[in-house]
Amino acid sequence: MVLKTRATHAVSVLTVSVLTVFVLSAMVASPISAFAAPKGYLQLSSFAPAVKNARLTIGITTKTAIPTTGREQAFGYAVFTGGFSRVLVLVTHLGITDSKTVGLGGFHTHVLDLKNASAKCSGHAAEVDLASGKRPNFDPGYRFALTGNKATIIGVPTSAVKGARVEGVAAFTLTPVFQDENLTNLCVDVVNKLPK
Repeated sequence: MVLKTRATHAVSVLTVSVLTVFVLSAMVASPISAFAAPKGYLQLSSFAPAVKNARLTIGITTKTAIPTTGREQAFGYAVFTGGFSRVLVLVTHLGITDSKTVGLGGFHTHVLDLKNASAKCSGHAAEVDLASGKRPNFDPGYRFALTGNKATIIGVPTSAVKGARVEGVAAFTLTPVFQDENLTNLCVDVVNKLPK
């Protein structure tokens, strides 16, 4: 698994009619200068996985407090247990409905697949495999907690991801690609990852 890190962020929200329930986000990108430092909540300090009774709980700590107002760009945290397959994410993108279980600040969980960036996501680290949104565990509603600079995803069955061993975590932003108001691609920018 190779993920490239980018400092460019999606920063503005576009309210759209989302026909694709399986989408992570529909945010409009407005690039920030490549020289701008990533926001502290996208800079990872550590992660701590624990498995009990075949259920994974993972805490992710960032450099600064994780915003929960929903006014920030579309962003989240990914947990890798098997490369780009069955990636566990905690993500926010208020104004877009793709989850039945939305918590504080619009945060919710998904289990999805990523793939190498296509031509439409050129320059991005990867993209969401939108077909993975059709799986039953795409919108699992796993419990999570957000406290200051720590995000914790609680009690994920190891069978829902690719096992109990966590390969790494990443902070990411999202950039959608539309054609005739239909989402065709969802590009992922990895801002920071652990291990580096």
